[in-house]
Amino acid sequence: MAGPGPFWGLHVLVNADGYVKLTNMLFSDDDPHFDTDPVFGVKFALVRPSPKRAGVLAPDGNAVEGEVYTIEYDFVLATEQKAAA
Repeated sequence: MAGPGPFWGLHVLVNADGYVKLTNMLFSDDDPHFDTDPVFGVKFALVRPSPKRAGVLAPDGNAVEGEVYTIEYDFVLATEQKAAA
């Protein structure tokens, strides 16, 4: 994920046919408030670096101009069959 300005929290919704839908939030490691989230608390596995990079491709494959902040995370979805067991 890439963006033009620093961000501290990124809400994500991941779904695919045959898998359980996942809703979550990623946090930038430079967020000054992630350790004081009053609602859910922050799982440190969801805290990621968000470096500024150039030469980034947008999801449609087009180049993004200039530098943007990025965050990377690999999500693993449970299959619907496994979740039902």
